[in-house]
Amino acid sequence: AGNESEKSEAATFTTLKEADLTELTATIAEAEKILNAEDKDKYSATALEDLQKMVNAGKAFTENTSQTDVDAKKAEIKAKIADIQTQFTITATAGEGGKIELKDEIKEKAKDETSYETKAYKGTSKVFTITPDKGYHIESITVDETDVKDIVKEYTFKDITEDHTIAVTFAKDGLTVAKENLLATINTAKEKLAEKD
Repeated sequence: AGNESEKSEAATFTTLKEADLTELTATIAEAEKILNAEDKDKYSATALEDLQKMVNAGKAFTENTSQTDVDAKKAEIKAKIADIQTQFTITATAGEGGKIELKDEIKEKAKDETSYETKAYKGTSKVFTITPDKGYHIESITVDETDVKDIVKEYTFKDITEDHTIAVTFAKDGLTVAKENLLATINTAKEKLAEKD
């Protein structure tokens, strides 16, 4: 029976061992830098709320919390930080006769005059405005290689979780074509008249 009391003393000793909160505290500080950053709006609001809840739970931990729980919370917060900072690429392309731009933002990386890429944080949205030049109209919008049925002047990618593409084509308005044809006919007539002189 003496064996039993030695086991319970050993069990009591392991439960009294204080949890090391150093790494958890450092991870919480890293998370709070993101939560308090001036440019935190670039991240998903929902993801930031989730991170705040994890940080609050982690701050409630004490030396009496089990090391397993402390390490699990640290890992959970680290994974959320990585998740929040995940970025995806959206490639936007406009054909001749118009342009596509990020609403309220400056395009970040021009590939050439008609195409550019922008980065989006996971879970965020990006709104593109499509503007035909004078005398043109939007002919087609293709998102991720699929035609969009409704022709719109604004397209939103919501809750982004992967790379995307958006391509827009434009066509000349009927009136523009008619004017060009009329001008061509007038010029041809002028040339014919000039030949006769």
